[in-house]
Amino acid sequence: MMEIFGYADKDEFLSTPPSSLFRSEHDADTFFASLHEQGDISGRLFEMQRKDDAHLWAHMSARLVTENGTPVSIDGMVEDITGQKKAEHRMMKAFQERETALQKEQDLRKAVAHRYINPLCIARGYMDYLILEEDLSPRVKQTIWKMRRAVKRIEHSVTTMLRGGEKPDEQPSVAPTRSSAGHAAIQEDMSEKVVLLVDADEAIADMLSQHIASLHDSITTCAAFDGEEAITRYRMLLGRDSPPDLVLMDLRFPGSGSTLDGVAAARRILEIDPDATIYGYTSWCNTVWERRLREAGVRGVIDKTTPLPKLMQKISDILTA
Repeated sequence: MMEIFGYADKDEFLSTPPSSLFRSEHDADTFFASLHEQGDISGRLFEMQRKDDAHLWAHMSARLVTENGTPVSIDGMVEDITGQKKAEHRMMKAFQERETALQKEQDLRKAVAHRYINPLCIARGYMDYLILEEDLSPRVKQTIWKMRRAVKRIEHSVTTMLRGGEKPDEQPSVAPTRSSAGHAAIQEDMSEKVVLLVDADEAIADMLSQHIASLHDSITTCAAFDGEEAITRYRMLLGRDSPPDLVLMDLRFPGSGSTLDGVAAARRILEIDPDATIYGYTSWCNTVWERRLREAGVRGVIDKTTPLPKLMQKISDILTA
């Protein structure tokens, strides 16, 4: 045992106060108190120190030797597990560094989703809207389409980075037409419909509102810009017996001061109205966040990079189902 603690001379080791072998006074007090109360201890882990003050981790088993009820000595074994503890420390440090790196990557992706995907989505959405205008010349439409393709290429690159290398759906190779924008799927005699758009970016909500409103005269859109406002608006519309027929729910609401993300807001709305039709509308598809949205009870998740004609067709299908 004395070699473990760095002593070469037996007499010197035996004359050393046992309490001085412990790294802290608290550990020494705990050891001796347990030994006197129980008579023995087994496999206890203590921080200790060698003669040269080097740090030592040890598993200790000991029993109190008495004569006529009086303690006379301590008999025990010490197992040096310093190497094991150092290995555990290195593993923990590596794990923490990995967690920090993953958090930084996630923060970067969040910033990318909000600062880049949203503006690109807005630009592409308005270009899609312009292309559908019948009074534009073919040359102007073709120019807009070329601009749209350039925006889509940037969006494709950013989305690939956001998803860790996974490629999103490719864009169509031809310009959308009014007949391909989803309008034909809407029934002429469709009843009044309400769509609640939940997005922290007002420009996204405005762009979507214009596209959705053009599907049919009977569709009304309203917007909420954070989780709390979404719940308030849904509850208000439900109280008027006109709950939204569709809620498009973004995932995050940066800058809004909202304490609820899209997952929590969707869950709360479904508690208020279990029949609510909620779809996630986010750049975080094919990630853990999509899984959390689905677990919250949404009917589906729509990628924010979905081309507008395809998105309008999806909304048409939902509203006419």
